[in-house]
Amino acid sequence: MGKIFNNRFWRQILTEVCQKIDGQNIGLQVISPFGFELLEDRNFFSRNLRRFYAYIGIPGRINFEKDAIASDFKKSLFAKLTQIGTQFIDDIVIIYENETLHKLRNNDYICKPTDKLLDIQVRSVEIDILTDYANYIIAILDGLYREKGEGKDYNTCEKQRWRLYQLYIMQETIFGYLLPTMTISEKIAYGSISTMIRNSIQVFYAINTSTSKPSWQEKEIIHHLIKPRIEKMYNAVNSENNHPKIKLSCKGYHFADELNLIIDLDIYHRAIDKIKRTYLMLE
Repeated sequence: MGKIFNNRFWRQILTEVCQKIDGQNIGLQVISPFGFELLEDRNFFSRNLRRFYAYIGIPGRINFEKDAIASDFKKSLFAKLTQIGTQFIDDIVIIYENETLHKLRNNDYICKPTDKLLDIQVRSVEIDILTDYANYIIAILDGLYREKGEGKDYNTCEKQRWRLYQLYIMQETIFGYLLPTMTISEKIAYGSISTMIRNSIQVFYAINTSTSKPSWQEKEIIHHLIKPRIEKMYNAVNSENNHPKIKLSCKGYHFADELNLIIDLDIYHRAIDKIKRTYLMLE
């Protein structure tokens, strides 16, 4: 796919595969977000992307076997990639099908810098998969505030800290306008967070390698920037006023924990519009 990742082509492939396995025309949909779309920075596509996600949505009225759909999608996707003749398929060494991890190499395999992880998840959705994903990204504020799902275990797991940092940056991009402007020291701390996020997939082969405590610098950033700002965002989206509110309830995309967030309706619409717009814009 070249030095600059062709995101438009990747999405096109996933859509074609999704349509192919939808033999009964039940309305399968697929999206493939990285998370950084919110930053509206196309330079990310020139970086070494290693984790790829395919989120498949099925209309909520349909009864389905999600593991069978994930398996069919994987087989059809690999057939498509083989037909294209891309190196991409040979670089995939880890696959998640819903909650099941498949290692495509031996347990003692050491991942190369070009190796990739593919995560396929099937979700029941009420409207469409992009709206479902956007609702999850908004509701994760509850997980970060209450330390549930992807917001927990950051004190003992390096991989969880990477996710905490990424999700915090996303929340700051969505809700930061509701908070006072950062101080100079906060801006410096915020600017250093991106350097602490790793794209390693070796941790999925040897999970114990991600067990570690945060450094003193990480503790400072977590407890004096991230946690206070998340708490202020949480309070700001549900301020005590007479504005209409909406309650979001959903399960996490990577954890089973239930997320619940009451949010001002106007703030919600602004957030969901931003998430959808930036995802669709960065093709």
